[in-house]
Amino acid sequence: LIYEKNIVERETAAKNGIVVYNYSDDFSQYENRTGADPLYIKAFKVYGRNRTDPVIRRKDALKILGNEKNRRLLADGKVVILLDKKNLVYDVQTVEKAPEYYASYRTVKKYIYENKVPDINVTDSLTGILFSVDLKFIPDSPELLPQERPRIRRIAEMLTEIIRNNEFTILVEGHTADLGKPVGQMNLSIERTRTVMNALIEEGVPQELFSYKGYGATRPVATNATEEGRAQNRRVDITARPRATYIQRDW
Repeated sequence: LIYEKNIVERETAAKNGIVVYNYSDDFSQYENRTGADPLYIKAFKVYGRNRTDPVIRRKDALKILGNEKNRRLLADGKVVILLDKKNLVYDVQTVEKAPEYYASYRTVKKYIYENKVPDINVTDSLTGILFSVDLKFIPDSPELLPQERPRIRRIAEMLTEIIRNNEFTILVEGHTADLGKPVGQMNLSIERTRTVMNALIEEGVPQELFSYKGYGATRPVATNATEEGRAQNRRVDITARPRATYIQRDW
């Protein structure tokens, strides 16, 4: 950890904040913060709960930590983070939730009620019909426990029913608790999404409808300080997404 809020002196942080974010390459507007000859460092990836923490290389970290004047710049909050404009201004799609969509949603809720399906939470999310499932895997493995097969079958039956007369795609997203190394968490979450996706395909859901993403431990829904919280963070989300109807500009 090179830089965080407690490194900056309290009065400075209260007055100026700990960092400036922008994308303009007009460096003159940052001179009051960085001076006329700033130290430039390029981040090679981002990490964190909201994917906002820049990660720099060891040799660049040593440029900061190995120089007393540069360490002083951190304490004074002399940090500017420049981002690609294309990552700040982008197009988003809004899905169409026609009457047929809500009919499908009611079908799923009715199925769960009538069949007393355990531990599957279904909600009407912004992007579609969201199935949140605390599926159990062999520890540190992408392999599902055998007793999870009935729940997979139930989800496949619901998905098959709602795609019968409606145009949906299916997104599978995997999440882990914050234990171990971040790269391992990310890889495990991706492998587990593939496992769930392949299991649903084996139950007859068309393969061409699927896409998947793994987030590791970057999107917790509960604390990782307790076993109960970590259990909630180990989850797989399956979203049946209706087609997008228009694109709007977002900031």
